[in-house]
Amino acid sequence: MEDYIEIKGGNPLNGEIPFEASKNAVLPIMVGALIGQSEIKIEKAPILSDVFVMGLILRDLGCAVKFSDGALTINPQGLKSSFPKGELCEKLRASSLLIGGLLNKFDSITLPKSGGCRIGQRPIDIHLAGLSQMGYKIIEGEEIRIIRCKSGGDYSFRLPYPSVGATENIMLAASLAAGETEIVNAAKEPEIKDLAECLRTMGAEIYGAGTSEIRIVGKECLNAAEYSVMPDRIVAA
Repeated sequence: MEDYIEIKGGNPLNGEIPFEASKNAVLPIMVGALIGQSEIKIEKAPILSDVFVMGLILRDLGCAVKFSDGALTINPQGLKSSFPKGELCEKLRASSLLIGGLLNKFDSITLPKSGGCRIGQRPIDIHLAGLSQMGYKIIEGEEIRIIRCKSGGDYSFRLPYPSVGATENIMLAASLAAGETEIVNAAKEPEIKDLAECLRTMGAEIYGAGTSEIRIVGKECLNAAEYSVMPDRIVAA
């Protein structure tokens, strides 16, 4: 006899169901902690493998990372390395977001190719193209090296398609860059807006997140903050 599920309908549904914080929102926010001057506290951070791996990467770079009472705290004051370990990055596709975070603290960074789920052949080409327009030199090989060649200036560029990762990376990199940066055809997902809200809580000046045009006015520094991440809409669905 085959197993089966029997559903008897006709009853009205009501009530509330709590959801944990969104993994796709918390990972870029964790990287955003790198560009602050002091501790950021992320409320309701989900305890998932990707979040744990990102925490290991940040800790290996010199940050203090701690889970306590359902909150995740990250202090970037001990940040000392611009070269994340390959064995950690290969476990996490979102490790490519480290580019935007680390470029605010170092004149050059070296990043292993990111891993995790494989969607597409060259997942960060658009990220690198945007950074190239902002004045960074890109050297690709077994690893990716990014070098700051100039600082300051206003930039506007159109993404060939609304890439979530590219929008997040450029937004992170531009938050402390001198001048204004405009992203046209930006991704509009709620996670983009959530990252912008967190960065604004830290003192960033970002306009239009959640629309197709985002403008970032670079600031000299970002500060400590406490932020509650949006619920996971994928789990909710």
